[in-house]
Amino acid sequence: MDEKGILVAISGGSCSGKTTVAEMIYQLLSKKLKVAIICQDNYYKSYKNKPLLKRKTINFDHPDAFDWKLLRSHIEDLLNGSIVNVPLYDYINYTRAKKTAKIGPIDVVILEGLMPWFDEKLSRLSKLKIFIETNGEERLIRRIERDWQRGRNIDSIIKQWREIVAPMYEIFVEKMKRNADLILPWSQRREVSTSVLDVAIEHLFHKTVEKNN
Repeated sequence: MDEKGILVAISGGSCSGKTTVAEMIYQLLSKKLKVAIICQDNYYKSYKNKPLLKRKTINFDHPDAFDWKLLRSHIEDLLNGSIVNVPLYDYINYTRAKKTAKIGPIDVVILEGLMPWFDEKLSRLSKLKIFIETNGEERLIRRIERDWQRGRNIDSIIKQWREIVAPMYEIFVEKMKRNADLILPWSQRREVSTSVLDVAIEHLFHKTVEKNN
């Protein structure tokens, strides 16, 4: 069965600019279409039965940390015109929050995260796969700033980066580039990348309108 909606997937390393690009696409499309942004982080497994200290040691940059079955189900439902209750992740307690966010019906789903098309079904459903390429030094600085605001100390942030984030990027995340439709250099050539993104989204907009008519 053909889906009613269109899925745009955005991949990239931690703090590469995925959320910024997702919001840019949202602004371009939401003037005339119903658009929703879904963060892959919200589909981490709950781990609520583990004590907090144990949850803090989980490798959240590994594919096994995600609830792919639930994510797949929700994306399929949204693309078929249904309403879903998206889980919300609690970054302070390393688990799912009690609240959920009701989303749908929509025309375009923007799924942003470390590896949104690691799952084969999600890869097939994605009509546009974008990889954000940002150098490691810049990503680390952004991550320190972000996680510091979340109440984490610098030593633990750097330790996690060296032992988990950087290795997992090389093993899993960077490989997302192989199947990307569009690779955006986000560190140095941002103006060019933005222009290319505008053209791609304009094409996607017309494609979505044609599909809905």
